[in-house]
Amino acid sequence: MKKFLLVLALFACTYATQAQIRIGGDFGVATATGDFGADGSLGLGFAGHAAWAFTPKISAGIEVDRSAIVTVSTQGNGDIDATGLSGYLAKGYYHFLDKKFSPYFGLGMGLYNVEFPTITITDGSGNTTTIEGENKVNFGFAPELGLQMGWFTLGAKYSLAGKLPGDSDINANYLRFYMGFRFGIDDLF
Repeated sequence: MKKFLLVLALFACTYATQAQIRIGGDFGVATATGDFGADGSLGLGFAGHAAWAFTPKISAGIEVDRSAIVTVSTQGNGDIDATGLSGYLAKGYYHFLDKKFSPYFGLGMGLYNVEFPTITITDGSGNTTTIEGENKVNFGFAPELGLQMGWFTLGAKYSLAGKLPGDSDINANYLRFYMGFRFGIDDLF
């Protein structure tokens, strides 16, 4: 009888814990802002996140965000640069309604890795040129607004990711419009 009660208690605790876990991911289009993307930019980004719902409206967790942005400079010889941005954030969410359809606000804080990749170019005669990459780790913020409709989400996130690598005074800030999903473990059962 004791074993049965113990198993029953563990099952109840496991189910109650699962009901509060939220998992999600998103994919979208990113664009650099300010001097970082002054002459034009476009990129793609995705994120994965997990959160603990303290109430139906308030949750907190972690997010891993990755974006790649290509910027074009119309100054001088028309340089094209590729920048990789990775965010590792602690994140909080507030849903304005306790419904299946709800606007929400999110705020993330954490570390961003801003990276210029190493590029190797081979010309028509087989000669190669390598441009060494650089990276920089910064502390940053990411406010976010969105709509959750059941499992489906639409939103926009503005990442303040710190300075570009090297001696640059340019901020690596970018805006990402996304669509994705977010659900609770209890939604699966």
